[in-house]
Order: sequence, then structure tokens, then C-alpha cells
Amino acid sequence: MTLPPKRTLTVSVLLSLGMAFYFFGLLLPQVRAGMRLQNRAGGYFCGNDLYPIWLTTGELLAHRTNPYTPAMEHRIETGLYARPLDRSNSVDAGVNYRGFSYPLYADVLAIPLTLVSFRSVQIVLLASFPILIILSVRWWAIGMGASFSRVELIGAALLTLFSVQVMEGVWALQPTILVGVLLGVAVAALRRSHLLTAGISIALCSIKPQLIALLVLWLLLWTCSDWVRRRRLLFALTVSGLVLLVLSEIWLPRWWMGWWQQLPNYRLYDSPALAELVFGKIIGRAMTVGILALAALAAFRWRNATADSAQFSLLIALFLAASVVFISSSIAVYDQFLLLPAVLQVWINRQTIQRNRTVRFATLLLAAAFLWQWIAAPVVAIIYGIAPSFISPGVVILPLITAASFPLVLLAVLCILVLLRLRETKSKTNAALVDQPA
Repeated sequence: MTLPPKRTLTVSVLLSLGMAFYFFGLLLPQVRAGMRLQNRAGGYFCGNDLYPIWLTTGELLAHRTNPYTPAMEHRIETGLYARPLDRSNSVDAGVNYRGFSYPLYADVLAIPLTLVSFRSVQIVLLASFPILIILSVRWWAIGMGASFSRVELIGAALLTLFSVQVMEGVWALQPTILVGVLLGVAVAALRRSHLLTAGISIALCSIKPQLIALLVLWLLLWTCSDWVRRRRLLFALTVSGLVLLVLSEIWLPRWWMGWWQQLPNYRLYDSPALAELVFGKIIGRAMTVGILALAALAAFRWRNATADSAQFSLLIALFLAASVVFISSSIAVYDQFLLLPAVLQVWINRQTIQRNRTVRFATLLLAAAFLWQWIAAPVVAIIYGIAPSFISPGVVILPLITAASFPLVLLAVLCILVLLRLRETKSKTNAALVDQPA
């Protein structure tokens, strides 16, 4: 059953309003109340993920202060919590790492932000991020080859912007949002054969190297498979990356040593990847090996695919989804913004899904996990408006219970689609061999 366009848009708007009320009216106040109980509510709450970059960039410009030191870590914590954390304290020990853990060129790119106060940065970026996210939906749709009517595109943009994962990224001014936007630009540029634009965009995304590592490996293989036509992508990526590295080295010589030494601290106070969190280390790592082996096989088979082909866009979605599930920290729910191309792939392959019982069942599970937060959040918000006393902290987080299952089921659906596509490709190859004259 398909709803008329106006009704579809009305439903999307109502769901978005309900989710916004839930996030800003219930979830954020509960998080803030918890921070007050732990004496961590005196600093910047909004924009807390961008603050370390803003602070270290300003200190580098003014005093050439090394951002990878314990002293700077304590200054960042003081700005965020009005006091430095005491890791010997059991409460503070559970707080995720707040030192500067980005490559130094993140500070190079953030220099314009230091021209104004952090309050001004908050205002400007809180207004800019939603616009960029809405635009990125359009860019990702182009890059994935998804066809939307105007109403469907508006609905997709609203559901993306007002999902809990993305709203958390916007509230924290998390750089992953910018990475997702730039990747959307890059993939759209690849589809339109604008390889220089794609290479520059991907190089800028390397402020989050763990999120793009698998994607870059695939694109390197793809480029080398048709070097003459695709070499501009590698040229733009390499030159842009070298420029960032050289500028960083000039600004702070041997910065990379401090960054490398900082990474163990980040892992120490961070949550494991989603697959390991849900299934444990042994099963989680076995899943990682198995799915990455499937992705590698598909990448090798489809290395000659054009950028506007179904195989190419499916692999882009698969590698990003694998990065979220197997590499990203499970607490970094805002990284799930990078699952947008995977969701678009489900939309694109909906006819294939209808024909196959296995993928259809997996997609039904996926739909249930996706719709849960959109149904539960407005219900919790309505109950809160009618009878606030019934809403306990446990009830407030009820809409989030599928936050872990959704990426895992989505990755499973993508893997089934890849297997079906591989089987189809192999069948066509065998048929072509049979048809060849002796």
C-alpha cells in the first residue's frame, strides 16, 4: 500500500516533530541530569565533540602548544566538564576519551573557526549542519543512483535529519557529520566522472581515517584496474593528502608521533566496535573476517565496474556499513550517519528483495528495527506530556533499544544483496562462455 504524496509528507513531518520533541525534551535533559549527578555539567554540552578541535587549533596558533599532551587533555576536560577528569575515580573512568585524538590536519582545516568564540561557532554550525545534511541526502541519492520524487526526497531528508543518531551528531557538532557530507559529494562526483572533486573530498574525510580506510582501499583497487581513465582520482587524493600532511608538519614538526602515542588512550577509554559489543570478541572478529572476505571477493570481481553501475554503489555502501559495525566505536552512534547509502541501497533493490525470501525476511527485521524509534519516541513523548510521572529514565531510553540491531541487520541485508549480485554476475559470465564459438 502506497500513501498519496501529501499524506506521505504529512506523516514524515509528524514523525520528525515527535522525534525532535523526544530528543530535545526528554533525552538530552536526562543526559544532562546524569552529568549533574556526576559533577560534569559545568562546561560545554552542545558542541562537545568539536570543542577539542577548536581549543587545540587556537592554542597552536597562539602558543604553538602541542595538542597531544596530558596538560591539553586536562584543559579540554575542563572546558567540557568544568573540571579535569580523575581516571582513578570509577565514575570518571567510564567517560569516553576527551583528549585530542585527531590527525593534526584537522586543526589545519579548523583554523577559520578560531577567528570567533566557541559560542559563535556553536550558533553558526548548529544552523549549518542541518542544511548540509539535507543537501547530502540529495548527493548520496545521486551517487547511489536512487530515484526519488520531490516528496520522497523531502521525506528521506526529514527522516535522516531527525533520526536520533544524526541529531546527536548535530548537537555534539561531531566531525563525522561533515565526513558523511563530503563522502556524499565524493560519490556523486564519481558517478558524474568528476574524479578530481572526488579525490579532494575523500582526502578531507581523512580527519576520520578509521571510517574511510576500507572505502579508500576499494577505490585504490578500482582506480588501478583502469589506470588511464581513473588515475585522476588517485592523483587528487594523493596531492590533497600530501598538502595536509606537509602543512601539519610545518606547523608542528613530528606531530604524528604524539598522535600515534595518543591512540592507545583513545582505545582504552572507548567502547568496542558494535559487532564485538553484541556478539563478543570471538564471534565479532569471526564476523569481521567473513564479511570483509566477502567484500574483498566482490571488490576483485567488480573492479572494472563503472562508477554509475549497481555493483560500484553497492560496494560503497557495504564498505561504509562494515566500517560502522566493525571499526567504529559502539558508543559513536552518530557514525551511523554513514549508513545512509546502505539504506538507499535497500530502497534501490526493493524489487530484488521482493523476489527473494531470505532477503525479504531480513528486510522485514530491518524495517522493524528502523521503525521502532520512530514509533516509540512519539509515544514516549505523548505519555510524558499527559503523565510525566510515568516516564522513568528506563522508559526514556526505550526508543533506543534497536540502535545496535539496526546496523547489524542492515549489514546482513547488504551482504545478501552482494551474494545475489555475485551469483547473477557469475551466471552471466558462464552463459557468455557457453555462447562463445568453439
